[in-house]
Amino acid sequence: MSSDADIVAAARRMVGTRWRHQGRSPDNGLDCVGLVVCVGKELGLLTFDTLAYQRNAAPDGFIQYFRQYGREIPVAALHPGCVLAFREDKYPCHSGIVADGPHGLTLIHAFALRRKVVEERLTIHWLQRVVAAFEYKGIG
Repeated sequence: MSSDADIVAAARRMVGTRWRHQGRSPDNGLDCVGLVVCVGKELGLLTFDTLAYQRNAAPDGFIQYFRQYGREIPVAALHPGCVLAFREDKYPCHSGIVADGPHGLTLIHAFALRRKVVEERLTIHWLQRVVAAFEYKGIG
């Protein structure tokens, strides 16, 4: 059975992977959902995938994927290994995995602005945009 530490380790192995919209392979690129999917598949926590989303946010489409295949937890209970969904502008359209760093929580995400998967501090900039937090189903 996989743990939160396994999730963080798998996500960290993908840091530096180039960003590609709807990317699903560390070899060919990942987007934010692709990172969550690849980590989940690598650890046997996720078998389903979808490409039924666009780069432009829609009112409810993006977050429904996480609600269907993850276990929603209170945002106040976020912890390393959980997945966060963020709004940009008005609607949710970004995601990342929480990790633990030497100076507090970090965020591992495929960030289009940086054109790659990065790990950075989970700052107030990101926390103010969180709309939901999820755990992978099946973690121990």
